[in-house]
Amino acid sequence: MISTLAITIVAAAACSFGMRGLARRYSLVADPNPIVPQHREPVPYLGGLGVAGGILCGLLFSGYWPSSAILVGAVGMLAIGLIDDLAPLEPKTKLLAQSLVTLFSIGLGLGLPLTGYFLIDHAIIFLLVIVWVNAVNLTDVCDGLVSSLVFISMLGLSAIDNFSSPLPLIVGSACLGFLIFNWPPASMYLGDSGSNFLGFLLAALTLEGLARTGSPGASLGIVACSSVFIFEFVFLFLVRLSKGIPWWRGSPDHFSLRMQAGPFTRTNTILLSGLAGIACAGAGWLASRAPSPLSFAILALLPAAALLVSRWLLRWPVDAPNGDPR
Repeated sequence: MISTLAITIVAAAACSFGMRGLARRYSLVADPNPIVPQHREPVPYLGGLGVAGGILCGLLFSGYWPSSAILVGAVGMLAIGLIDDLAPLEPKTKLLAQSLVTLFSIGLGLGLPLTGYFLIDHAIIFLLVIVWVNAVNLTDVCDGLVSSLVFISMLGLSAIDNFSSPLPLIVGSACLGFLIFNWPPASMYLGDSGSNFLGFLLAALTLEGLARTGSPGASLGIVACSSVFIFEFVFLFLVRLSKGIPWWRGSPDHFSLRMQAGPFTRTNTILLSGLAGIACAGAGWLASRAPSPLSFAILALLPAAALLVSRWLLRWPVDAPNGDPR
């Protein structure tokens, strides 16, 4: 397994290097975004293809292949994001495309019995996947943030599931390889191709982990591994709602941008967010090993902490220029 992960890291770095060169040659770059203070110069896209290339090499070397539902869904989300990077889609069009890919993946078997009612179960799975994909996409406004957090989430999922599947570790390793170019100051971005792709994989592997767990504590622990992304989605939704802004419309209210409007640098923001991700994944792991009453008590700390962090973030005012609808 160690050799597989090492090859994945090297392959992701090599693929990202190649994609960065291709993006520069054909001017496939993200123009400066007024919402993101550190984004002052054009930065190449196509990081998602670099991560995908690393994952593909890791799968080929390991001989492990995920289900057709995960493969088709991941490739579909990668393609939607790539189209959006090259020719930006309207939010409604992108959401419709994401919905079609999600429904197709569910039709191929993505999901698990939650209530025992076919339509209700599939509706819940559909909403969960759409939320996960867009939560990761919304979080991707700071150099190195999403790739770092996905690595931590994948490590947590794998640990809770007793390392029964190599795929989370392969995905996490690919994120590490890409992080070489994405660490601040980033010389390459994931783009929507990368955030959609990784968001779908995080959702799918969360569902796979839930299908294998045998206790409520373990199930909640698996979800806890994505807590930082869930926090971003809920926090943005509520703040934009309070301002009368549609949740998909760009505003600088992302937690990472608010931190940088305060006393934190990009690197500080990534490190603190990473520590939060480790704490959430660690709480999830402890909850998966603890008796049910104790596991619920451990995980009850997470929403309480989220409330305190929300109040803390709102201390720093942010401007609201017109920008990328993210």
